[in-house]
Amino acid sequence: MIDKKYQKYYRRVLKHKCVSFKLKDPTKEEKTLRILFENMREISILLSNLRDSKKYVWMNPSKSKYSKKNIPMARYLNYHLHSYLNNLYILEERIKSFLKKIKRATNNSQLKDSISKFEINIIEILKETRNIRNNHVHQARYIDEDISRLESFEDYLKTDFNSIIISKKHISMAYSKVKAEWLKYMKNNNDLIADLISKYFDFITTCIIDEDGSFKILLKKYSYENSRKY
Repeated sequence: MIDKKYQKYYRRVLKHKCVSFKLKDPTKEEKTLRILFENMREISILLSNLRDSKKYVWMNPSKSKYSKKNIPMARYLNYHLHSYLNNLYILEERIKSFLKKIKRATNNSQLKDSISKFEINIIEILKETRNIRNNHVHQARYIDEDISRLESFEDYLKTDFNSIIISKKHISMAYSKVKAEWLKYMKNNNDLIADLISKYFDFITTCIIDEDGSFKILLKKYSYENSRKY
């Protein structure tokens, strides 16, 4: 699904005069537009995945269908947090890969320099998320320790004797604490990424298509990519 916030960038591509949606023998210009559109679509899907992860973390597994599957709350939370961080990593790699593709497709040194500067800016903005995924910052270690503690509580509760000491109420309180920390992080992070993607879409479309509709760059597929024909 196309986010309304980014529709103007999709229109810039899909309403271009070169778009004919021919299945055979597309022109270089149309092929470029299709490659551009495909990258924009992939990035939009990743943003949707990041937003969905926040919804899953917000849910209480004890009051959902997961409770019938006997899935511990810590495992449920851990799964969706790792999924979120993994999608952040994929997002960064998709963006950097496409910027490199644009750079390789032009001999314009000024444009190459502009792309390099934008790439550095992207990496700097995503630095925090990349560090969290690699467990290099205190916040990640702190939250990971809380999840581990929650898992220990749940294991401790499995024995009848220990359930006197550790109750389901303790687990629920620990779960709420960890969840609140991550929901705060996800909200701030998703807002930052949504703005970042706006800048990214604006940058790559203007790198490739001039204001008058002419092409600054013609993209091509490379040997390391799949052999799917457009």
